Amino acid sequence: MIQAQVNYYNALQQPDKQIIQIAALHANGITAFELQKYLLPSVIDQNIIADAMEAAVENGLFTSVNIANPYYYVDVDFMVEIIPDFTGFDEVWNKMLKDEYFQWGKNDKTAFRNCIYSLLYHPKKYAEHERFFRQSYQPTMYSRYELLVMNPKYEQFLSGISQEVVFEVLQKMADSQPDNLMPVAVTRQIIRKTLAACKIDEQSLLNLLDQKYFLLHGDYEKAIEYSDEEQALEITAYAAITAGDVQEALNLFRQALTIRNKDLRHKLLLPVHSCYSMLYYLAALFSIDSQTALPVFRKIHQWMISGKTKYSTAVMTDFSPVIYFAVNDKRELYEQTIKTMTELISKHDINVSVLSYIVIIYLSGEKPSCDKERLTDIARKACDSDCRILAYEALYVMKQVVDSPVIDKLFNQLAEELGYEPVLSKIIRQASWEKSLNMLMGVKNDGVRENIEQNIRMAYIFKPKEGVIVPVVQKRQTKGWSILKYIKIDSFRNADIEGMSVQDIRIAGKMKKVAYSHSGDGQNYQFTEEVFTALVGHPYVFRIDEQKVESQVEFVAAQPVVSVRKSGKGYSISTNLRRSDKSVYVEKETPNRYRVYDLSRRQQQILAIINAQSIIVPPEGKDKLAELLGMFSVEGITVRSTLKASYKL
Repeated sequence: MIQAQVNYYNALQQPDKQIIQIAALHANGITAFELQKYLLPSVIDQNIIADAMEAAVENGLFTSVNIANPYYYVDVDFMVEIIPDFTGFDEVWNKMLKDEYFQWGKNDKTAFRNCIYSLLYHPKKYAEHERFFRQSYQPTMYSRYELLVMNPKYEQFLSGISQEVVFEVLQKMADSQPDNLMPVAVTRQIIRKTLAACKIDEQSLLNLLDQKYFLLHGDYEKAIEYSDEEQALEITAYAAITAGDVQEALNLFRQALTIRNKDLRHKLLLPVHSCYSMLYYLAALFSIDSQTALPVFRKIHQWMISGKTKYSTAVMTDFSPVIYFAVNDKRELYEQTIKTMTELISKHDINVSVLSYIVIIYLSGEKPSCDKERLTDIARKACDSDCRILAYEALYVMKQVVDSPVIDKLFNQLAEELGYEPVLSKIIRQASWEKSLNMLMGVKNDGVRENIEQNIRMAYIFKPKEGVIVPVVQKRQTKGWSILKYIKIDSFRNADIEGMSVQDIRIAGKMKKVAYSHSGDGQNYQFTEEVFTALVGHPYVFRIDEQKVESQVEFVAAQPVVSVRKSGKGYSISTNLRRSDKSVYVEKETPNRYRVYDLSRRQQQILAIINAQSIIVPPEGKDKLAELLGMFSVEGITVRSTLKASYKL
C-alpha cells in the first residue's frame, strides 16, 4: 500500500471515514444500498455513501464492478492497514458474520478479515477462524499472512498465530527473496524478529537468507557453504562461466542435473529450478560452437513440445522463447511471450521478474522495447538492491537499448565491483539464415550419430506378426556392437536413456497407457500405431526371425497412390490402399523394407470414396477427371495416369 493512499484515508472526515471503514470490514463485494444497513447510525444518505465509495475507488482503496449498481471490493493491503485502528466495531462484525452464515457469503477475503479481527480483538476466537481459512483457502493463505508479518502494527499479535502458519509464511518469504528487490538484510530482520516474537527456533531460514545474500552478490565461495551437492555444482558453474570457462560450466551443470534427476520420474533437460541457473546454462550454450550446441538445443526443444515440461517450473515457461529462438522456431508462443514480457517491463512493478525478462528477451534474439526513463528507473532500483549479478546482466542489455549516462555509470560501477565481463557479452550471435542452414544440415543426424565417442545407441526390435515395436539398447564393444538389450519402459518414456537422439525422443512420445500392470516396471505402456511414422529413417531397427537371427529393417515414408487406367468404357479409378479406416498403415515391400503411410483425414475420405465402388469415368468426363487428379496431388496423393492434372488453387 503506497503512502498516498494512507494519507488520503487519514485526511477523511466523518461520515466518509466511517463509510470506508465499514466497507473495508465487509471485505467482500458490497453495494451502497447494502452498506447503509451496517452504518451506525444507519441514516446516512445513499448518495453520500456512493460518493464516498467512488472517491475511494479513484484513490485505489477499493475496486468496483457493474457501473449501473456498483459492487465495491476492498484492496487487501488497505484492509490490513486500517483494521488495527478500529474501535467499537464488534456489533458490525458480528452482524456480518451472521449474514455470511445465512447467505453463504464467505470467501478468502472475508475469511482473512475474520482472522485479522479475531486476532486483534477476540483472540479466543482466533483459532477457529484460522482453522477455517487453512482448510478452505490455503493456496492464498500464506501470501495474505505475509502482509501481517510485514506490517509493524501486528508485531505484538504475531504470537497468537499458530507456529506452523508463521513458519510457512517465513519459509516462503525466504524462498522468494528478493522477488521485490528488497534488500536481504531487511527480510532477514523481519524474519528474525518474527521468529523471536513467536518463540520459534529455526536457524535454517536465516541460513537460507545468508546463502541468497552471498549468491546475489556473486560471492560464490561463501554461498557454497550453505548448499547441498547439487546447488554447490550449479554455483561452481556460475563461477566458471563468469571466469570465462564456458565448457567447464556446462560440465558442472550436467553433473548437477544428473543428481537432480536421480530420483525424478520425469527427467529434466534444463536446470529449471533457478532463474540464475537457466540464465547461465543457456548463455553458455550460446557461447560455444553452434554445431556443438545445436543438437543440445534441438533435444531440449523436442522435450518441451512433447509436454514433459509440465512437471518443471514457471522458470521453464519464462525461458521457453530462448529455446524456440535457438532452433529458429518462432512460433506464435514465442511472439506472444516476448510481447507479454515487453509489456510487463514497461508497466509492471519493478521487481526481479522485470530484470529477468530484460535478460530473457535479449537471449531470445530481441531487444526490450521500453522508454529511457522507465529503463533508468529499473536500473536504479536494481542497483540499490542485492541482485547485483542479475542487475549487471540486465544493465548490459539496457546499455544497448538506450543512450543513458545514468545506466552507463551504474553499469561501470558494477563492472568494477564484480570484476568480470557480463556473461551475455560472450554470446555468439548467428544470422537467421545461418541457423536455418545448420538446422537443415542437422536433419540427417536425427537418428543416433555413430561416431568414435558414442558408446551406447538406441535400437528397436520389430515383430511383424504382432506389429510390435520394442525399444532396446546396444553398447559398443571391442569387436563391434553388443546384442540387443531390453530397457525399462519408464526410463525410455522419460528420455532417460543414454544415447537417445532427437528422433528417439519423438519415438518415446508415441506411447500410451494401457491396462494396469502389477509389474511396476512401466510395462503398462505400449506404442501407438503412430510409432511407425516416427521410426521412418531410423538406422537401427531389427527384425528377429524364429531362429533368433537379426536382420536390419528399413521403414520408409510412402504416399497413397491413385491410378487411372483407360478402358473401353472410359477411365477407371483405383488405389493401392484398400482400407482407409485408420490413419497409419504399414505395408511390407520386401522382408526388410516396409512402407509407412501416414494418412490425413482428407486422404482417408478420398480413399474411402474410391474404394466404396467401382468408378468408371466416360470420355466426356475427361476434363473434370483431370481437374480431380490435380486436387489429389495437392492433397499429397501420388497420381499415376496419362492424363495431365489441371487442378487450380
